[in-house]
Amino acid sequence: MKIIGTIVLICLASACYTVDSPSNQLNSRIDILEKRIDSLVNAQKSDPVKPANPSAVRETGRCQAITKKGNQCKRKPKSNGYCWQHGGK
Repeated sequence: MKIIGTIVLICLASACYTVDSPSNQLNSRIDILEKRIDSLVNAQKSDPVKPANPSAVRETGRCQAITKKGNQCKRKPKSNGYCWQHGGK
């Protein structure tokens, strides 16, 4: 009888250790989310915004530079296709 009781206690104790606690589950979900965020940030860094097509600049009469927000500059371009701020020279 003592042997059966000992075996049951060992089985119960081992079952308690294999179940993830809520804090372990939360930590693993946080790790997954951090990896997803990192992959999105790296994808944005590796896919830069390309400048506008020069022929489109002539048609629209706008600077071909891309602003920090990702939009095309709205200023009037000089002969090089860029405005006074983005043209530099």
